[in-house]
Amino acid sequence: MAAAAAAAALRQFKNQHETREDARERRQHQRLQKEEKFRKKKEDSKLALERMRQAEADAKREEKEAIEAEQQAELEETEADQARTEFKKEEEDVLRVEKELLELEAKLGDGGASEAEVEAKREQLQREKQEVEDARRNVVKEMAEATAAKATAAIEKAEALLARAEAERCCEVAEEEVLAASRAEFDVQSTHWVQQRAEAMEPLEPEDMVFRLILAPAQRKAAEDKKEARTTTQKRKIDNFMNTMFLYCEYMHEDSEFLSRCFAMLDEDEDELLTEDELKTWLTVLNHGQAPEDDEVEQCLEVLDDYRRSLGAGATDGQLEESDFLLVTFDYYIACGPMYMRALFTDLLLS
Repeated sequence: MAAAAAAAALRQFKNQHETREDARERRQHQRLQKEEKFRKKKEDSKLALERMRQAEADAKREEKEAIEAEQQAELEETEADQARTEFKKEEEDVLRVEKELLELEAKLGDGGASEAEVEAKREQLQREKQEVEDARRNVVKEMAEATAAKATAAIEKAEALLARAEAERCCEVAEEEVLAASRAEFDVQSTHWVQQRAEAMEPLEPEDMVFRLILAPAQRKAAEDKKEARTTTQKRKIDNFMNTMFLYCEYMHEDSEFLSRCFAMLDEDEDELLTEDELKTWLTVLNHGQAPEDDEVEQCLEVLDDYRRSLGAGATDGQLEESDFLLVTFDYYIACGPMYMRALFTDLLLS
């Protein structure tokens, strides 16, 4: 009876274990599908954004061409004004020649002018009148061209301004779609992080970064301090401190995937290094939106460099690796407690 009961319990355990594994695989498959969906949507939104930006650039170019056309229309209007001035001058020449012809005709009757002089003046008058007519036609032509050019330039400029406004609006919409897709993708990954942390609960191992980076040096330092400790109370304090360190390191280890994601989001140029400005952004997040002063950032870097030197590494020179990022973050685990950090991460996930 006992053997049968044990076998039944073993079968039930295996079935439950297999069921959990199946559920985990199903959720993993669903997560990958959702990630792919939102990743594709983000890529499509980025392509649309690029098209909109190209359309905006084209609209700016058309606006520039419209302004140039407007300037050309003003030039043609100036030429039309010059043609009007020339026309008036030709009219004045005709009036002058007509007056001279009348004077010659009067002199011809008195014998003061010859017939040849009068005939020459009449031919001059005809030429002047022809020039006036040519000038008049030129004025009409120049004015028509200037008016048409000015109207066309005004239409083109209005169309260019409308196109640019529409392109800018479309760019804003496309940027919002890219942001929404990125947020949706991050939400899927964040949900996975929460599920994985709840399901995995993998113990902290010596090969893990948090162990090598924080816990192992602390253990070595604690061992040295215990050798120098003279009383049981001092040794107990060291043990209690190390128990707390181990607990906080386990918390950070469980959060390591999410922290790696945060590091990648901060690393805008994707060189796997954080600049001082990117570090300042992270410190602002850890301080719930309150940006640190420049001297606080410098102090943070100095403490970090001192720790690196104690491990035999060089200074950061303003370029922080992911290990440096974890060290800075762990200071907040120690100062504020893991529950504060978990609450902060929850806020990040929901924002």
